[in-house]
Amino acid sequence: MVPSGETVGTYGAPALARHIELQPNAKTPQYQQALAVVELNHTRNAEHVKKLRNEWRVFQQHSRLARRLKNASENAELKSKVDMLAEKLAGIEDRIAGHERRALEIENEIFTFNQPVPRRYVLRRMK
Repeated sequence: MVPSGETVGTYGAPALARHIELQPNAKTPQYQQALAVVELNHTRNAEHVKKLRNEWRVFQQHSRLARRLKNASENAELKSKVDMLAEKLAGIEDRIAGHERRALEIENEIFTFNQPVPRRYVLRRMK
């Protein structure tokens, strides 16, 4: 965060006459706050949501192959794949609950951190 009293930009009279866009300015506190929220969301998605998707992927593969195995019960290779995926599914409910809990913790942190904060900017004439 930018300490109080820090300069976030120097603008000429023509820019001030039009308007100044503060949202893309990396020196502003709101930019830093948004960046922190982005990083938290990235962590949530890259770690916990990705793990949830991987659990769902294994479940879908198992279901699809198990349906196929019903029509080809003599296929040993297919049975082996279904059995391997069934082993991976052991404890899926607990793992999903853990991933969801950790993702929700980060989401709650995001919603705590992303609250608007009043900002005060002072324009000073440069000599």
